[in-house]
Amino acid sequence: MERIKERTGGLLNITVVPKGVLPLKTEDELPAVSSGDLDMATMYCNQEAAFPVLSVRDVTGMVRDEVERVKVYSETFPILERELNKMDIHQLVYHAFGMNHIMVLKEPVDDIADLGRLKIRSYNLECSARIEAMNGVPVTIALAEVFTSLQKGVIDGVVTGISGTYGGKFHEVATYGYYTPFNPPIYTMVVNKTLWESLPADIQEIAMEEFRRMELVTLAGNQDATLWYIEEMQRTGLVSYTAEISDVLRTNINEQVTKPMLEDLLGKTGAVGEEVLAAMEKALGRTLR
Repeated sequence: MERIKERTGGLLNITVVPKGVLPLKTEDELPAVSSGDLDMATMYCNQEAAFPVLSVRDVTGMVRDEVERVKVYSETFPILERELNKMDIHQLVYHAFGMNHIMVLKEPVDDIADLGRLKIRSYNLECSARIEAMNGVPVTIALAEVFTSLQKGVIDGVVTGISGTYGGKFHEVATYGYYTPFNPPIYTMVVNKTLWESLPADIQEIAMEEFRRMELVTLAGNQDATLWYIEEMQRTGLVSYTAEISDVLRTNINEQVTKPMLEDLLGKTGAVGEEVLAAMEKALGRTLR
């Protein structure tokens, strides 16, 4: 954001505040942007209470890689922009997050499609449904307790983002790693529409140039970062890492988690949800339900 400040001569100075600093829950961020109490935010499906159709776009298992995720973002952008404008919110740019979920286990398995009733740490209902579809037993444990729970045998493994696995040193106890198709949601930078439109056109142009630059840098760096984490974990305890996903696992997740979740969300979001799904199918060239 310093480049924006510099290029605009200080006329646009964006302060990035880490989550947890402001007295706002995740689900309250979009309403705060809508009301103007918050200028900008990162929008993703955990804010579904304020904007339920977000969750249709982010149902687990529908998007297979970063390329597909960008396609889905682009094709659904006009629909979400139309609906967000009704809340006085404007979308700015895609925020790449990476397809980088990993499961680490204390003992190896032939295929994580069948975990043989191993106890796996879960963090929400959707995660629990995925673990059950893999013949595992979900156990809800706070992230801060995962390392000691692995040591004590309370759980047999954990699935989370690769940076969280590395930072928590989970791989030092659960030394067998597996890529998992639990794609993170699509993150989008949003701004209060009235505020954005009050900015001079040249300031908007500079800001968008820098936002897109950050998007490209992040996209380019995600794959390198994933490889770096894998290499570092192998250096510090990870015995093996399996990057392939079996057809059995994809089928089980699709039938037991993706389709039921999608149908439930479409029932809640009505015509707009169906419109988003149709745009996704157009972007991906395949049927999703």
